Order: sequence, then structure tokens, then C-alpha cells
Amino acid sequence: MLHQKGHNFSQSSQVDHGEALQLQLHHGCTTSYGNHWRNLRLIFAIEIFSSSRLNSIITVRKDEVQRLLVRLSRDSRRGFAKVELKSMLNDLTFNNIMRMVAGKRYYGPK
Repeated sequence: MLHQKGHNFSQSSQVDHGEALQLQLHHGCTTSYGNHWRNLRLIFAIEIFSSSRLNSIITVRKDEVQRLLVRLSRDSRRGFAKVELKSMLNDLTFNNIMRMVAGKRYYGPK
């Protein structure tokens, strides 16, 4: 049994891992910004979200949206069909990000 200054560690309450992660994320989001975060925001504003950068990757976004529409139309050729849009929109978003960053699709036919 572990003791330190009158505290019994073997009988201390166990913290749920999810609760601990939630506490860490909460504290990470509310901490003050330092030079590192300021530099990252500057990079995002100038390099990633600039109008010239967004205009240069418009073909990627158009292509991914067209692939989504083709997939939806293929699924509903025989009439009305239920589709799960949440997973399709997640795929669309992730493929857009991957093509912008790495130049390759993550999911689906090339």
C-alpha cells in the first residue's frame, strides 16, 4: 500500500479516462495564446485561408462535390432512396482536406 504524508493512494478515487480527457481538452482550449498559437493563426490566415489559395484549389472542391452528386444520383436511380448524408459529407470534407494537403484522395475511387 502506498502512503505519502498520510494519504492512502490505493484508496483514492479513480478518475474515468473520458472525464480526464475532457478536463484536459477544456483546459487546453481556455489557456492563453502564446507566440506559437499566434504564428499558427498567421500561417492559416496568410497561407491556407487566403483568397488566392482558396481560388487555386477550387477545382478540387468542385471535383469532390461532383463525385458526391454522382454517388447520390447512382444510389437513387430506381426512385427515391434513403441515404446517410452524414457519412457522405464526412467523406467529402475529408477528401477535400486530403487533396488540398497531400494531393491524393483518402476514400473512394481515384
